[in-house]
Amino acid sequence: MRDIRLSSLRICLEVLRRQNLTAAAQALNMTQSAVSKNVQQVEAQLGVPLFERSKDGVVPHDNARIFLSRIAEGIGTIDAAVEAFVSSQGSGTLRIVAPPIIAQRFLIPFHHDLVARHPDQELVFRVRTAPGQRYADTDAEIFFNGGGSPPPTAQWLIGDRFWVVAHPSIATARLTLKDVVHYPLLQHVKVEAAWFQLAERQGISLAATRFHYYEQYGLIIDAALQKLGIAIVPRFLVRDAVQSGQLQRIGAEIAFPEMGYYYQLVRHEKLSVSRKFFTWLKEIADAQA
Repeated sequence: MRDIRLSSLRICLEVLRRQNLTAAAQALNMTQSAVSKNVQQVEAQLGVPLFERSKDGVVPHDNARIFLSRIAEGIGTIDAAVEAFVSSQGSGTLRIVAPPIIAQRFLIPFHHDLVARHPDQELVFRVRTAPGQRYADTDAEIFFNGGGSPPPTAQWLIGDRFWVVAHPSIATARLTLKDVVHYPLLQHVKVEAAWFQLAERQGISLAATRFHYYEQYGLIIDAALQKLGIAIVPRFLVRDAVQSGQLQRIGAEIAFPEMGYYYQLVRHEKLSVSRKFFTWLKEIADAQA
């Protein structure tokens, strides 16, 4: 029996509905490469192609339509069973592990809004103080992906647009992105790719550049405010500081596909309450982006 992941089959169903990898990725809050990888894995396990690729999208083979329609019926039955089970438990508690900055920006300030919208749902969150930290009773987690493809089941939340910022005394009007190599650069220990990808795009070398390392973006922002160097930070975290004049932008906005904060369900039996929470959280994040 072929061990095909249910999550990958769900992705194939979305590709069938959209007949376009990019549109499917957007609907699933995933990257296009992650969607494509999942489809390829299913095709490899089945031993037959499901879709014909073209520059305009993907066209499902006839056998794929029949196969995936049956899969859709089966998944519908599974989802209904899970929903019925969760409802029968009478528990709307969701235990989440999140980085400090997400707790500070979203979970705490907007908690009353969540309670008002879903009074039957209780949110219990713990702050992640070390990379990869997870507790035994964790239902879901929010984490930052600093490079490479995220897990295929993770849903993108926010944070793929970056600004280079510094204290106004450093970021003078004549300072450009090519000039940042002459200053200390504030580096997130889990997102080293950001500065080096930027340097590659600008055609500059960081060989002689000094780095100051931090484990949290909140500390990097504090260091920039204290004139300790130049930072590269997700846009939503520093927009207010830039608008208030506390920090100054250097150069244009930079996009780093696949980077950012992601949400991932750990315990599938919490699917129902997790969907409600993520829908609420994504609305809050989109408004802040």
